[in-house]
Amino acid sequence: MAYTINTAETITHGTVTLGKTTYQVEEIVINGLDDQSQPYRDASTYLIGPRGARYLLRPFIEKNGDSGLRQVISMGSGAPLRIRGTEVRVHAIGNIIEVAK
Repeated sequence: MAYTINTAETITHGTVTLGKTTYQVEEIVINGLDDQSQPYRDASTYLIGPRGARYLLRPFIEKNGDSGLRQVISMGSGAPLRIRGTEVRVHAIGNIIEVAK
């Protein structure tokens, strides 16, 4: 399946604090057409650390739809973000991101 990208836009949504570190929240939105000329929109949310490290908020595949639970994955190593040895998972619903308990 071939896609034509018409626009790619970066949107900054502010900051979020996980543990004692503050991250900038950035969303990359891609608009385009698929091979049958149907419009599509794809968006990915990233956290950018104070020293430039980028983390993807990767959704979990869930049986009953999307609950908003996301795994925070390093774009550099592919490893999950850990705070004091514990993997960080967040709820990302709308423009709100908070640590999942």
